[in-house]
Parts: sequence; C-alpha cells; structure tokens
Amino acid sequence: MTRNSAFAASELAAQYHDGQFRNDNRTPYIVHPARVAMTVALATVEFPMVCGVPREQMIAVAWAHDLLEDTIVSYDCLSVYFTRDAIEMIKLLTNDKGAYRPRAERKALERERLMPATEAVRLIKLADRRDNVTDIDKAPESFGRLYARESYELVAALTHNSMCSPGMKLANEIHERIKPYL
Repeated sequence: MTRNSAFAASELAAQYHDGQFRNDNRTPYIVHPARVAMTVALATVEFPMVCGVPREQMIAVAWAHDLLEDTIVSYDCLSVYFTRDAIEMIKLLTNDKGAYRPRAERKALERERLMPATEAVRLIKLADRRDNVTDIDKAPESFGRLYARESYELVAALTHNSMCSPGMKLANEIHERIKPYL
C-alpha cells in the first residue's frame, strides 16, 4: 500500500465515517469528505505540487481531514496510511474537541492555528468550508448568520497573505454563498 494514497484515504474515511450522518440526519457523512476531496482535486488539477506537497497527498488529506475530529481513529492508525507530513496536515485541520471552550474561543483558536499553515493546508480548509456553507440555507436563520460571520473571519485568516488562484477562487465562492447572511 502506498502511503498518502487518495484511494486508501477514501477507504479509511468510508470505514470510520460509516453510520455517521450530516446535520440533516439523512446524508451519509462520507459525502462531505468526498466533496472536499473532489474540490481539492479539481482546484489542483493544473498543479502537481502545492507548496511542496504532492497533489495526491492533498487529496488524501482532504479525504481524511475529519477523521481525528469526528471518529475514533487513532494517530497510530493514521501512521499506517499516511506519512508524518500528511498527519501533521490532518492535525492542523482538526479542531480540538477536548476541554470545553466557548464557540467563539474555539473559532478564534482555529483561525490562529491555520493562519501560519502552508498554502496546501489552507486550500484544503477552504474546500472544507466551501462544502460546509453549501447547506447554510437549511440551517435556522440565526445559526446561518453566525456561521456566515465565522466563515467570513476564517476566509480572511486563510487568505491574509499570499494564496494561490485556486484558493482565492474558493474564497470568492464562499463569500458569494454567505453574502445573504452577513
């Protein structure tokens, strides 16, 4: 098995997200990492490397981006499928669900953690957020407004310094989607 393989990552994600559903309680959760991976694949089709990260690794990390956060998968398990560099990318994309913190504090910590991240990590996070805002109109209006504001702040943090054109395209798509809620 090749480590950082998008195919192996998709199988791992399917295994560990099995039985999980999106917030609508109908859509299998695996649809989300699949869409994030597809977005990354399409955004990087012309780039075999982004900031020294091979495209295949970026797609694999996109498949795995929620494994540590939303499943019982362990770091040891990930080390069978991914290199240390890929695991570090997954860690950066993982929100700490340990000690309780107010939502605003958790979101601020997420922005601080991701601002200095590589362009490759930030591109995957933009793909993740782009997929998450797709369903913003299905959420209660008050949550839609909150999530739109959080998304606006996150996109600003992710694009604060240089960002490749695929990343800026995703940022613009997010802005267009959340504009009615700001």
